[in-house]
Amino acid sequence: MRLANDARAAERALTRAQKCSDAPPYVARVRAELLVRMGRDREALEVLFDCSVDLVMARSMKNPYFIKAVNQSRRLLYAA
Repeated sequence: MRLANDARAAERALTRAQKCSDAPPYVARVRAELLVRMGRDREALEVLFDCSVDLVMARSMKNPYFIKAVNQSRRLLYAA
C-alpha cells in the first residue's frame, strides 16, 4: 500500500475515514497510533478521547495557583 510509506497521506486518509458515519471504531485507534509515531501525542489523545486535551509537564509547573487548578481537574490516563 502506497500510504504506508507516506505518514501524512495515511493520516489524512484515516481522518477522512474516521469522519464517515459508518467507520469502524478501530479507525480512531489506528489514527491515534500513527499520530504517536509522528510525534503528535496530544492530537492522538484527542482522537482517542474525542475531546480537547492539555498536556502539562509536572516538573515545569511553578505557579502554586496553577498547580492547585491542575490537581483538581487532572485525570489519570495510565498507571503501570
